[in-house]
Amino acid sequence: MPRDLFEATIKGWARLNPQQRERFFLAGLKAALRLERREFREWLRRRVSEPPLAAPVDPASFAISKADIALLMRSTREQPRSPPPQRNLAVPPQTHPLRGPQFLSVRDWNWPRSF
Repeated sequence: MPRDLFEATIKGWARLNPQQRERFFLAGLKAALRLERREFREWLRRRVSEPPLAAPVDPASFAISKADIALLMRSTREQPRSPPPQRNLAVPPQTHPLRGPQFLSVRDWNWPRSF
């Protein structure tokens, strides 16, 4: 949608048939008499962005080629991962040279079922 409201209105006006122009003119006149300046601009901006004043949507602009789909499928394919290392929960906290001490959460410990 063009930034200039006047330009967008004129382009939309050109797309209307005479009956639609008459209806839009009367609705705009009623809105201009009823609303304040800013409210009227918002009213007009909403009307310009909706049919029949809005430009028709070209379905070809949404078309995706088979090559694009194949590229997208390749980029989203999961890479094989190695299984996570088994954790020995009975080992005390260890110290990593860069990250410091690594403590296990209470949820990570194997508690007896009686708790």
